[in-house]
Amino acid sequence: MDSFLIKARVTFKGDLRTYQNDRGEGKVFGIEILDQNGGEIKCTMFNEQADKFFALLEVGECYEFSGGRVKVANKRYQRCDNDFALTFDYSTEINKVNDDGDIGVERLNVTKISELPNLPDRENVDILALAHECGVAEEIQLRSGETKARRNCTLVDASGHSVRITFWGDMCYSSEVKEGYIIGLKCAQVREWNGTKSISFSFSTTFTKPDE
Repeated sequence: MDSFLIKARVTFKGDLRTYQNDRGEGKVFGIEILDQNGGEIKCTMFNEQADKFFALLEVGECYEFSGGRVKVANKRYQRCDNDFALTFDYSTEINKVNDDGDIGVERLNVTKISELPNLPDRENVDILALAHECGVAEEIQLRSGETKARRNCTLVDASGHSVRITFWGDMCYSSEVKEGYIIGLKCAQVREWNGTKSISFSFSTTFTKPDE
């Protein structure tokens, strides 16, 4: 157990998932939090802690976090730029606190669309762009035999370049996806197909309200 007390805002909350390993079945979910100094860190909860805290934690709300373990981060599985991550355990306490305005909101570290051709496949980027053209959602049959909604849009940003983005599932019907709207995307994923770059939603991509 490591000793710390952090007051922070939840900026991302993942789904509560089940997994299977040599020790049996378990549960896990993760959040990312932002403190008053602008520092961000990923926090992961397993099993009893996952059940205990999943309903309590809400995106945009502020909490005090204490107790848990600090570890070296696996940056492949997190959105924030931090060399370390937290795992909450039996010693962890989380209490909701009033939002007194001393903690900001999540910011975009924007990558220009013109820079995308120089980035590797599956690189995570933040995008701020105009939804120039948006197609209709259509049901696509997956290799698994299941069907899933897919919607393609073209985004244009201040660099004058455009890129196609693919939305999947419920994201296809988001009120954020409309032609003429400015869209802020946190942790979108660069994809390459036949030499052409596009962007897609990953498990951790979220819409982020652009700064006024």
